[in-house]
Amino acid sequence: MTVLELVLIAQALASEAGDHHAPSLHDIWFPLINFLIFAYLIKRFALPRARDYLASRRAALVRAMDEAAERERRAAALVQDYKARLARIDGETESIVSALRADGEKEKAKLVREARALADKIQQDARFLADQELKVARQRMREEIAETAERQARELIERHISAADQARLAEEFIARIGQVR
Repeated sequence: MTVLELVLIAQALASEAGDHHAPSLHDIWFPLINFLIFAYLIKRFALPRARDYLASRRAALVRAMDEAAERERRAAALVQDYKARLARIDGETESIVSALRADGEKEKAKLVREARALADKIQQDARFLADQELKVARQRMREEIAETAERQARELIERHISAADQARLAEEFIARIGQVR
């Protein structure tokens, strides 16, 4: 069916409808031609532009969706990377803590060894000082004993030796000194 047939059928149906004045063919042809020219102009100029606009808009939307999918993929990869890092951080934290503990134990053992060595040195120094003090004390005792013995011997000699004995002892002493030379 063509457009002309449709128009004629519409006119016939309208005239049968009743008392209304049916439009003449002349009243239908000019608006129809006007409509057909308008439809041709829309098909010729507006539809290609609308098609191009819609195609470019679709391409832009597809590009935007592809970019969004790529961003989402990168974000998911980044999330996985961070999850893996977080999982490794626990292990790294434990290894760092154990390494620090081991270093602490080594340092503790070193400090204990140094403290023991220092304590041994202090004990050796204390023994040496005690020995020295003991030697000094023995020397003082000997000196005191010698002084006491000398004093007591003088007192005994002064009490028991007479002047003649003193002169004779002095001469013997001088004689011995002369022989030694």
